Amino acid sequence: MNVIWELFYQRRSTKVEVYHRFIKKSKWVIFCFLLLKKSLFSQTFDASAAIVGANRTELESFLNIVAAAEAQEWSLVMRNLNDKFPHFVEESSVKNTLNRIKAKILEGHDLSLIRLFNRAVRNHDTLSSEKAEPVASYYKHYEPPAFLIPDIHLTFDVKKNHLFVTTHLTVQRNSQEVSLILDGKEHQVHSVFVNGKLIPKEQYKVTSHELILLNIPMDKMLEVIINSEIDPFGNDTLEGMYRCGQWLTTQCESEGARRIFFTLDRPDVLSCMTTTIIADKEQYPYRLSNGNLVNEEILEDGRTAITWHDPFPKASYLFACVLGQFSQLTSQFTTKSGKEVELQIYVEPGKEARAEYALFALKKAMEFDEVLFDREYDLSCLKMVGIPNFNSGAMENKGLMIFNDIRLLVDSHSGTDKSHRDVAHVVGHEYFHNWSGNRVTVRNWFEIALKEAFTDLRAMLFSEWLFGAEFIRPKAILALRENQFPEETSEKGHPIIVESYVDAHSIYDGTTYTKGREVFRTLKNYIDMFIPGGFREVQNLYFSRYDGQAVTFRELLSSANDVLKRSGRDLALFERWFHQPGTPRIYSTIEYDENEKLATFIVKQSCPHPRTGQEQQPFQIPFSVELFGRNGNILHSKMDCLLESETTILKLSSAEKPTPVFMHGYSAPVILHYDYTLEDLACIVKYTDDAFCRWEAAQSYSILAVKEMKARIDANPDLELKAHRGKSMFTDLHQMYIQALQSSQLSPLAKAQILEIPSIRVLSQALNDYNFERLHQIRILFIKQLALLCKHSLENLLREYPSPLVYEPHSYQMQIRELRYAILNLLVLVDKDYHEQILDQYQTATNFDDYVSAFNLCLKMGESCREFVVSDFYNKWNEDKAIFNFWLSSQACSFDCTVDDLRRLESVEGYDAKNPNHIRSVLKAFIANLKCYHHSSGDGYRYIVDRILEIGKFNPLLAHNYITVPAFLDFENLSAELQVLMAKEMERLRVDGVPPQTRDLVERILERYHRE
Repeated sequence: MNVIWELFYQRRSTKVEVYHRFIKKSKWVIFCFLLLKKSLFSQTFDASAAIVGANRTELESFLNIVAAAEAQEWSLVMRNLNDKFPHFVEESSVKNTLNRIKAKILEGHDLSLIRLFNRAVRNHDTLSSEKAEPVASYYKHYEPPAFLIPDIHLTFDVKKNHLFVTTHLTVQRNSQEVSLILDGKEHQVHSVFVNGKLIPKEQYKVTSHELILLNIPMDKMLEVIINSEIDPFGNDTLEGMYRCGQWLTTQCESEGARRIFFTLDRPDVLSCMTTTIIADKEQYPYRLSNGNLVNEEILEDGRTAITWHDPFPKASYLFACVLGQFSQLTSQFTTKSGKEVELQIYVEPGKEARAEYALFALKKAMEFDEVLFDREYDLSCLKMVGIPNFNSGAMENKGLMIFNDIRLLVDSHSGTDKSHRDVAHVVGHEYFHNWSGNRVTVRNWFEIALKEAFTDLRAMLFSEWLFGAEFIRPKAILALRENQFPEETSEKGHPIIVESYVDAHSIYDGTTYTKGREVFRTLKNYIDMFIPGGFREVQNLYFSRYDGQAVTFRELLSSANDVLKRSGRDLALFERWFHQPGTPRIYSTIEYDENEKLATFIVKQSCPHPRTGQEQQPFQIPFSVELFGRNGNILHSKMDCLLESETTILKLSSAEKPTPVFMHGYSAPVILHYDYTLEDLACIVKYTDDAFCRWEAAQSYSILAVKEMKARIDANPDLELKAHRGKSMFTDLHQMYIQALQSSQLSPLAKAQILEIPSIRVLSQALNDYNFERLHQIRILFIKQLALLCKHSLENLLREYPSPLVYEPHSYQMQIRELRYAILNLLVLVDKDYHEQILDQYQTATNFDDYVSAFNLCLKMGESCREFVVSDFYNKWNEDKAIFNFWLSSQACSFDCTVDDLRRLESVEGYDAKNPNHIRSVLKAFIANLKCYHHSSGDGYRYIVDRILEIGKFNPLLAHNYITVPAFLDFENLSAELQVLMAKEMERLRVDGVPPQTRDLVERILERYHRE
């Protein structure tokens, strides 16, 4: 019987394993199966039938008991369930019962029962050693809150090993519910008061996730006070309030506030908050919270009480509190209306110099938001805090923004040029949230892109304003293509407005941020096409109309329609961008009439659903065309238009058959197909003044050239052998590079971008070839051939653009450093004379960008050099956690990295196995190292799954978003052999204890795999 169970029900077996074991044992297994068929399966059928036939009253009663069970009574509750519901719980676990009623409940339209079922599963999975199947939340099941909480007053009494919380809620009835269910996790409740009266324990329940107040008064307004105790010192989830080194800090998005105080922890319940912190001032010199400082006084016991008040209603996820010893930097900013705002940055003592740039970036962001978006800051004080152990980049808490310190702290001795750009972008992003996310927030997490994507568009425009679009735009589009495009076609993909999720954290992904940002840019392009400056009008109307509210995309689109109506347009068709998944593809062909001197472009669009393959409705796509002649003369100036149907025909006059340039600035997140030749692309690189189109043409040229080189080698393998011996074998494929490098018209950055040969990820997508090992070999060979042929031009550029003597994080200097690194990255592969020069740069660099660039190049220069720089870097920086990240990630990214190398990195002194930055620096970097991660041994898959299982126990968000999702992104594209190896490791994640969002994703991937 055990063998039968194992063969037919063991979900962790792969198809291949089950097949072999079945054949081996089939003679007696089939006999046993037939013999036991009735006793084995009739019982299951009977139980399932009983559950399906259960009436609503029975289901509601059963679920209420499970949902309201307290931890100390769990065993008794389980026994009582067996007695009370013997027809569908007897001889079955509660877990199985929940799994069997799941479909019946979720497929119905009884929202009250669905809500109760979700609560029951959540409580069961916390209290039981067994876990039910992951349960998704669906947008279609959204309900308005039964109660509102317009005002919250919190008092934190900080003791040595715990913290007392007094939560004073002003509750407003929004329904006729008789029970008030507040979210609260890991609290020890001491007392509860309603309207000033102490509530006896039998009138409320404290579960693992909730405080349930039974039979509350039917008054319109209620006063509820809860005295509870929490343990932030023992909280290692990095959610709620937790200890980070010497500090106490918080992270509440999306459901962390419930770990701190009782509330309705959902984004559509907005509260004005007052926070009083009572603590020892010597131990915690700074005690910060949202809003403005109201009062500070010394108490009789010598401790200090400090009170902060935020007058603007906000969701609980925006609450923040930080206590500890910091160094403080201050400055002022005067708004355009003349209001003085005090700016404060709190950092770890000793890192004050690294905070100066963040202060500069903040002031520039405030200036930008006023000048380009008409937004002023609204409080008298704005605080930013840097914390080493932070799961994400930063958090936009109203008036108290908290940052992962690598996204806040940087200077010329601790960060690269990219680090400076990242700090500016993240500081801008969090500041811009003050309106797009804080003052106007989202009604539910299904529409999280309404705040995140909208805000990131504003941050991206800020970065372009600060550093130039030539610098920022190509890098942003590359990130979209390398990360979000493959995510879109995987099981992880979803529309921008999400239909369902298992855990809200799982939708903070590339689709929400990166694609969402690009769709918002497309919306801006669309509106501005018909009403110049119209998008600015739209956002001003949106902010003024919905200030202090939690809204949906409908409210934003309504504002846009009100502005657009004077042009006779609306967004009825544009809305498809938010509801339809997938990346649209545009196919353009040309017909040229020599007699009429007319170029006719037939432009078709297509976007099959990524999962079903069914063609979706056409998108509205802002489009543009410009025509060049063979000598660079403009045959037809840029023409803007709108693609709205499956086929659009464009007729443009042209004196000769032109080279077309499409979609200037990348006006929408699509994949464009046009049958360019190498000559066409070289023409665009040489003559266009659009930074994106030049970069795009150079990337496309490289892809075509690599494809052609690979085809020649496949036809004649001797070519590869000769090329490896140092002979220039493909000179005709590299002419564009020579012309570009010698051009006096192209900027240093343009030349650097042209030398950046597409990554393995980009090549695999473009060539539909996922043999990453072979693509790596071909790519390196192409780069070596390029370096040999262009060596003279490269050396001339090194002399023309010497490294700046004094470091400044400004755009032009960044261009020069980027060009020099791109050149040395080529020369180091073909000329050992440069090894000494690069090693000297590593040892004498006066700024961190030059230092890290040289370090990365030294890793390619032979074992002795590699060992020296690895040891030297480690000895200098292993105690600085931020800089240590560079040491970790550079090695995890190296093309010869092995699992043994990763284990060595994790074992060195200074590596913190619970520090999110260290984990990402090793694991995320290794997963992106496609050649090594997808090694034919499968060791990379085994190692990563080991880490997912380990990290998921204490940090499920990190385990899922930053490791699981990228780790399995390419599964459907891998060879059959690699799929078997990866599937075998993924089976290990289909067990209790794995984060539910991870289990759900893995289940869907494997079910599709086994089905196909």
